[in-house]
Amino acid sequence: MKNQKFKKGGLSAAFFNVHFFLLLTFFVGYVNESLAQKSDLKFVFYNVENLFDTIDNPLTFDEDFTPQGKLVYDSKRFTTKLENIASVLNSISPNEAPAIIGLCEVENRFVLEELVQLLEVGTWDILHFESPDGRGIDNAIIYNLDKVIFASSAVYTVDLGSGERPTRDILFGEFTTIGNHKPIGVFVNHWPSRYGGVEATAWKRMKASNALSNAIEAELLNTPSLNIICMGDFNDHPDDPSLMALINCDTGSCLVNLFEQFIDSIPGTYVYRGEWGVLDQILVNQAIFLGENGVHAKQVDAAIFISDFMLYESAKSGEKFPSRSYSGVKYFGGYSDHLPIILTLHLD
Repeated sequence: MKNQKFKKGGLSAAFFNVHFFLLLTFFVGYVNESLAQKSDLKFVFYNVENLFDTIDNPLTFDEDFTPQGKLVYDSKRFTTKLENIASVLNSISPNEAPAIIGLCEVENRFVLEELVQLLEVGTWDILHFESPDGRGIDNAIIYNLDKVIFASSAVYTVDLGSGERPTRDILFGEFTTIGNHKPIGVFVNHWPSRYGGVEATAWKRMKASNALSNAIEAELLNTPSLNIICMGDFNDHPDDPSLMALINCDTGSCLVNLFEQFIDSIPGTYVYRGEWGVLDQILVNQAIFLGENGVHAKQVDAAIFISDFMLYESAKSGEKFPSRSYSGVKYFGGYSDHLPIILTLHLD
């Protein structure tokens, strides 16, 4: 009877075959989509605007960021700061964690350890060195062990000369992609500020530009096939001389600024006196731009991350700007005065 039923029940057999085909198609599509996602790596940079703990470090000028300081920076405000930064990072890629997150304006390793505990996806480790900056703010990398393997690290000093306040080092980390085992070198920058005037301080950022160029040359000597990503708050715009020097150079390490396209865009990454600018940028070497060493990225793969929850509305203009933690001594309890930026890197 069962054989006869199967023979007579042509509709049942067809129904089974159709459903099996649809299931197989869905499965293949899911696998292909998963593989496609795994062949892309996200790199993020975020100036987190003074991520300090509440403890006074006698070696730095961090007294303002203590409960007794003029900012009244207590454990509640510290917790709010951590939760706000984590909420931004969790929103950037909620289902597939970035491979690398570069950060600036972090005080120490402790605040990074507290931050990574709040990240909802990914398995994170920390690359951090104390910088000579007088306020004690440093650059850092948190990297996803599910995406990359740590290989080496270094710090490169930006020497401004005697009599000048020391500035942040350039942090370097070399990683190997788990997907196709390609070397990627990440340089995290936070160049000298414009405080004192743009023209009066431009030479400092040119010093930083030269230091970055020399650091790239040094790392390429160690690993000629290195895919290079330079990210940071450069405190200059893409068309300023310090950044143009990295593009219009005379060596094989010339870079491509993937954020040059955002020079006149709204939003940019930072607002000064109501005007958007692009101080936060990601540059890559020609090897990445041309896809010579197993990974590739173009301008279309660069983005500024923005969401309404990170913004406030100006009472004067009605425009929306980044919601910051402090403005002077006034506490707003926001996120950062900068927006994070993203690069999607494709693995071949």
